[in-house]
Amino acid sequence: MSEKLDISIQLDKGSGPYFAGQPISGKVVVQTRKTIKCKELEISLEKTIEGPHLSSQILDGTKVTHPVTWRAGEGHEYPFTFTLPSGPYSFTGSLLRCRWMIYAKASLSILKTIEIREAFQLEPGDQAKLNLSIIEEQPWMDRDDTKTQQNQGRFHE
Repeated sequence: MSEKLDISIQLDKGSGPYFAGQPISGKVVVQTRKTIKCKELEISLEKTIEGPHLSSQILDGTKVTHPVTWRAGEGHEYPFTFTLPSGPYSFTGSLLRCRWMIYAKASLSILKTIEIREAFQLEPGDQAKLNLSIIEEQPWMDRDDTKTQQNQGRFHE
């Protein structure tokens, strides 16, 4: 990232998949080649909707609020866990895109801030899949049922 500092986000399940209602966890890894003071490290779950108007929303955040000194040659890890919301799911269309990311911001001084993001796909969770399977099993949705209704005299063309 810079000649003095490398910051990365590592998700425990790599590229996923990640499902609504389940946890997402990982760590922010900091490697320094020079001693650096960090005033604040913020780790957040972020939703971005891109379209005619850009919208970004931080949904959940964890802050390392105490100042910390990262010494040269040392590595530091900051674990995080967030519960993913029920939606909206990740989507890319011709006019609209919904993206989910883990966002980390290191405030080093008044003039120096480093921000990184790691995108992931949010997909329907088990509850959404269960709801869909219940709907699919409803007899009133069966299109072949018209023959039965005709034979019973309840269906007239």
